[in-house]
Amino acid sequence: MKQQLAPENPEKVGGIQTHPDGRVTNIPSRMLNDQFGMAGLLTFLRAIEGAPSIVGLALGHDLSNLGLNLNASKRNLFQTFGGPWADFPCRIQDLDAKVPDEYLTNATIRDKLPHIKMQKLHEDVLFYLFYNCPGEVYQVAAASELYVRDWRFHKVERVWLTRAPLSAAPREIGGSYERSSYLVFDPIQWRRVPREMVLECTDLEGKPSVLGSQSVCSSAAVGSTPLVARLEACGEGTSTLTTTTMAPNPSTSVGENSPHGSVMSSTVGQLWQISRGNLPPKSEMRLLLNILQENPEIFGRHECGDLFLNFMQYEPEIAGILLAFQLMYDFKAYGTNLELLLGMEPNVQVLEVVNKFVKMCEYKSLPIPEEFLNKFITLCISACEKADATHDTAAAHRLVRMVCGFFTFLLSLNRFNSMARRLEIQSFATSFLSLREASLLYQKVLENVAN
Repeated sequence: MKQQLAPENPEKVGGIQTHPDGRVTNIPSRMLNDQFGMAGLLTFLRAIEGAPSIVGLALGHDLSNLGLNLNASKRNLFQTFGGPWADFPCRIQDLDAKVPDEYLTNATIRDKLPHIKMQKLHEDVLFYLFYNCPGEVYQVAAASELYVRDWRFHKVERVWLTRAPLSAAPREIGGSYERSSYLVFDPIQWRRVPREMVLECTDLEGKPSVLGSQSVCSSAAVGSTPLVARLEACGEGTSTLTTTTMAPNPSTSVGENSPHGSVMSSTVGQLWQISRGNLPPKSEMRLLLNILQENPEIFGRHECGDLFLNFMQYEPEIAGILLAFQLMYDFKAYGTNLELLLGMEPNVQVLEVVNKFVKMCEYKSLPIPEEFLNKFITLCISACEKADATHDTAAAHRLVRMVCGFFTFLLSLNRFNSMARRLEIQSFATSFLSLREASLLYQKVLENVAN
């Protein structure tokens, strides 16, 4: 490469001349001739052409390209500005604020706090940790737990996605592709957005490992339909949705590859999610309840006996259907759960469980548990009388309304002998005739007597 030489007579050339060896000539006499003047700045600007990385040192950064809200007039930008080399503004936990010394408890209690159990956190909390704790162990731990719950991170789309519950079996496109319906988590809208898309197995991130951390314990794998059944052939760098192996009821064995088997397997995954407090939208919940009502044998594909209380807490109607299944196939667990119900104070959840259970018995032509219902009627009347004796009138009337609605439903059943408890129920309704529900119950009792 030929070196550019300075002209022999620089006085005849206009402007400052810079040379490859760093010399600067033809500087006007009225201009500063050191590196701090215009001559030095001009030399720096011309050097940028060969070294773009020093633009920041010469020109600085354009504030409009740093994600700053330059129109904010009521707060200082420096409070949330992460710096010119940061990819995001300061997180909430990084902001400085003056607080009383009593608030500064981190140094004294950080070694005394219990470990965070990720498997007990709601999915929204896991997503919050993932998006608000970048570069920390909490982000990796949250990602690991989301993986266990059948969420996968798409490396190209840069979003979390999971197979939509109760979706049809995926349609295979090639050896490592599939088209199906998925739920994609949108961190901007903070909601799960349904989307049908073609998925390639190599685009899914594998399970992240949390090294040297016992504070984040991964939960057991969630039973669900595999997201891509052929991903195992793509190597360790890909990810699959695990399918929990269970012993199905012999009378309900269905091939996993059949459409019906796919729906049943997906339903099992939904049941596990609901038992942990991860509730689907109302429309999907109603569809799930319809499937379980028609096919309670689905419970036989999963060890749900120990989840009765979880279902009662999060979705009581599922607990009622589970009772009907246990009445048919697991009488021991059925008796244990009936005793649990009789040992509880009647509330919304308990009444919904019993109400759905009795409806299932009527719908499936199962024997109505009259001994249990007689004890439960006595329990409800006693609870209402105790509540009425307190000073909380609103709570007492709320309980009475619920019990009246349940008793009215029992009186409408064809296979339950309500005449044995007619006088007791009639006396109960008479005690609360000021309430509309009690008045309707009283009329229902009289109608049964007339018929």
